[in-house]
Amino acid sequence: MLLYATEAIDETLPQDVRDNSIKKRYEMRRQYIASSLGDPFEAVRRPAIQMYEDGNATEAIPILKNLAETSEPGLKAHACYSLAKAFQAAGMREETEYWFAQSAIESILRPSGEHLALYELSMMLFDDQNLKRALAYNQAVLESELESHYNIWIINSASSQLGIVNAVLLREKHQKKVSIIITIVISLLSLIFFATGLVAIRQAQKIKAADAEIRLMNHRLEEAGKIKEGYVFRYIILSSQYLRMVEDYRHGLRITLKEEGIEGLKKELRQNEIKNLNSRQFYAIFDETFLGIFPDFVSHVNSLLKEEARFQIKEGKELPTGLRILAAIKLGITDCGKIAEFLDCAVSSVYTHRSRMRHAAACAPEDFERLVTEA
Repeated sequence: MLLYATEAIDETLPQDVRDNSIKKRYEMRRQYIASSLGDPFEAVRRPAIQMYEDGNATEAIPILKNLAETSEPGLKAHACYSLAKAFQAAGMREETEYWFAQSAIESILRPSGEHLALYELSMMLFDDQNLKRALAYNQAVLESELESHYNIWIINSASSQLGIVNAVLLREKHQKKVSIIITIVISLLSLIFFATGLVAIRQAQKIKAADAEIRLMNHRLEEAGKIKEGYVFRYIILSSQYLRMVEDYRHGLRITLKEEGIEGLKKELRQNEIKNLNSRQFYAIFDETFLGIFPDFVSHVNSLLKEEARFQIKEGKELPTGLRILAAIKLGITDCGKIAEFLDCAVSSVYTHRSRMRHAAACAPEDFERLVTEA
C-alpha cells in the first residue's frame, strides 16, 4: 500500500501509471480491511478512511474524531491526519486546516521525519494566499526531508517550494526590482517555449522556477552559511531535475522532426535562438560551486594518487570526468547508476573511471574513496 501511495504522488510518473496505482491501492485496502487486522487502532482508522474515500465523509468524521481524542500520543498524529482528510472530503475547509495543524503539532512533538500534515497545511495556506506562512511550513518540511534523507517526498516538496517562491516573487515584483539578467533569461525562455505549445509552456515554467531556485541556493550558500553538504545535495537534486526538463524539450524537437520532417524542425529551430541549455553550463556551475566549498579538493585527491596519475587542472578550467565522479562521491552519491545519471554518461564509464583511479592510488585501493571523502 505504501508503494502504491508513493507512486500515486510521484509527479515524475505518467498520469495513467499514477491512476493505476491509486486503483490498486484502493483494492488492496479493501482486502486489508476485510482481513483480520490485529491492530485495534488500524481496525478503526482504515475502515473510516475507506468511508470518506467512498463518499461517506459525514459517517467517518465522528469515528475519526473519537479516535483522535482517545488515541495514545504515538498514534494521535495519524488519527488527526485521517480526520483532516475526512473533513476535506466533506468540503469543510476550516476544520480541515485545524486538524492538519493538530497532526503537524503531534508529529513535531514526537519526531518521525514525516511531516505530511504540515505539507498539506502549507498547500492549503498557499491556496489561501497566505504565502509567508506557507513558505515557512514547506521550508520546514523540505529541510526535515533533506536531513533525514526522506527521498520519497523530497522532489514533491521541492517542486511545491518552487511554486510558492515563484508566487512570492510575483507578489513583490512591484516593490522590488528583479535582476536584469533574470528578467532577460525569463523573457527569452518564455519566447522560446511559447512557440512549442501548451506542453512546452508548462516545461518552460518548471525550468524557470528551477533556475530561480538554483540562483537562490547560490546566494544562500555565499551569504547565509548553510550547512555545506546538505545545501549542495539540495542544489544537485534541483539542478538534475533542470537537466531532465531540458531533455524533455529535446524530446519535443525529436517529435517535431518525426511528425513534420526536416522543414518543421528547421522552422522550430529558427524560432528558438537559445537552445544551448545544455549540461556544459550546469557542470561549469557545479565545478565552480564545488571547488568554492572544497578549494583543496584537487590537491587532496592528487596526494592520494601516484604521481603519473595525478590531475593537472588549470585555473578556471572544467573538472575532468574522473574528478567529477570523485566530487559526487564526496557529496555522498556512491551508486554508479546515480553518478552516471548525474553526469549524463554510461554506467560502465563511471565504473571504469572508479576502477582506474583505485588502482592508481598511492594508498590501498580499497581505502581510496573513503580517504577522498575525508578531504
